[in-house]
Amino acid sequence: MKTGRTLTELAIELERQSETKKDFIASTEVLEMTDKAEITLEDNAPLSVTEHAHTQIAARLDIPAKYYPSFVTLVEEKYSWLLSSDA
Repeated sequence: MKTGRTLTELAIELERQSETKKDFIASTEVLEMTDKAEITLEDNAPLSVTEHAHTQIAARLDIPAKYYPSFVTLVEEKYSWLLSSDA
């Protein structure tokens, strides 16, 4: 038989997750992507982009899910190239 967490441990973990997760709704006009692929919301600290957030970004940009990873890689390469150029 598989053993897992007790009901108390599960409740503690759910409470921890509930306290640490945050959902943001923001206009794209106040969002910026950093060179570390994090998103900043106006003047707040950078936020990491979760898989779920990537799914939402792809849907908003009408990029099919199977092409989105290639799109992200391309953008990261171009962004890196722009940052390293002297122009």
